[in-house]
Amino acid sequence: MTPLRLFLVDDEQSAIRRLTHALEGVAEVEIVGMAHDGEDAFEKLGAAHADVVFLDIEMPRLNGVDLARRLRQCSTAQIIFVTGLSEWAVAAFELEAADYILKPVQQDRIVEAISRARRRMDAAAREKRSGSPLPSPDDEKQAFWIPKGNSKVRVFVDDIVRVEASKDYALIYTSNNTFILRATMKQLSERFEGTGMIRVHRSAFLNLKLVLKAEYAGRRLAKLHTEDGAVVEVSTRYSRHVEDLIGAR
Repeated sequence: MTPLRLFLVDDEQSAIRRLTHALEGVAEVEIVGMAHDGEDAFEKLGAAHADVVFLDIEMPRLNGVDLARRLRQCSTAQIIFVTGLSEWAVAAFELEAADYILKPVQQDRIVEAISRARRRMDAAAREKRSGSPLPSPDDEKQAFWIPKGNSKVRVFVDDIVRVEASKDYALIYTSNNTFILRATMKQLSERFEGTGMIRVHRSAFLNLKLVLKAEYAGRRLAKLHTEDGAVVEVSTRYSRHVEDLIGAR
């Protein structure tokens, strides 16, 4: 497998060191460049031919979100935000970020984010080769039309791994993409009725078919591991019902 070419951007040298250390144990990657502010990064990225850019948000001269906007105009590199700020998550996914990691950085989250970026790259390559149109669903509950720039993308429920609420929006995760939909959890509950999506928390749904592992705290089902590498908490309120549905009791 060809190593992914990584470019790291953070104005704090200590943050670059921690990220570099976390990447040391990750297979099939190589760091091809670093920068300490957005303008410097934009200048260097043209020659770096990076596959994945790890971006901090609060930086001098040009912040990470504005840099990502620039990159979207001229680069196909996958963007992974690494920041201490949670409030930029919606803006990040509107820019089609592969992932959004909160500091302090944990290696398992880095591995998960890189895997997601690679899957997105592979999916884009397959789509480019095939050029095949999306099939039409038999039932409107089987798919969402989600705004993306000046167009809309059809996302099939069977392809959704998990959904998380974020204020007035829902973050919809597939195996290789993240989409933003303006919807309440109540509205999503109605749309997901009769599908394989199950509610595991007041702010989260999971695809029943894409749960790979159940984790317990004593006798209570506490966490579920999904196909995309995420670990999602199951609240006490939903624990017994979810356990029955996945057949883990």
